[in-house]
Amino acid sequence: MSDISTRLSIRSLFLWVIMAIVTIILVLASGLSVYLQVSSSKNALFSSVTSVTRLISNLAASDISAGNPIQTEKIFASFAQSDNILHAHAFWSDPRQLDDLTFLASFNQPGQPAITPEPEKLEQLSQPVLHDNIVEYALPVMLNHTYVGYVYVQASADTFNRQVGKSILLHLTMMFALLLLTYLFGVRLQRLFIKPIEQLSAFVQQTSR
Repeated sequence: MSDISTRLSIRSLFLWVIMAIVTIILVLASGLSVYLQVSSSKNALFSSVTSVTRLISNLAASDISAGNPIQTEKIFASFAQSDNILHAHAFWSDPRQLDDLTFLASFNQPGQPAITPEPEKLEQLSQPVLHDNIVEYALPVMLNHTYVGYVYVQASADTFNRQVGKSILLHLTMMFALLLLTYLFGVRLQRLFIKPIEQLSAFVQQTSR
């Protein structure tokens, strides 16, 4: 009885050691791969939002400086083809009002409800911020090296979130598939490596008797 128990324990130990080592390797490798992919996708999203915001700022700088809401909204409307841009606001630094920003113009992607302008948080968005499935970014508008206002852009992070979800699902699927293959391979290796050990163990036990 102890002979059978010894064989089973050796086989179980061998198999679980292999499974544990492979699991640790796969978890670390998958975690690193997902992290790198998420970071790359996030950087690409942020780069896209900052580029669009800078472009809007450059194109609308003279109209914002002049406090012209109609022309500013026309420039905003030209970005309606960009599906990921949900909202845009322009704020004018009215020279008649020191240290104060005046809401000038806005753009809302068709089908999107208007959002309330929040000039008080513009300075907190000097870098893109990702939260609640959106990205927010605000950029000071300069004309001839003179500060004339702010542009605020809110973009959708749906594509980014879908990419992250697909990446995680793909890595989990691959990890479970590799673990299954490892288990099947480990069972085969048992027969190859454990049999000599069992024979040696049986010989030692017989000799000791």
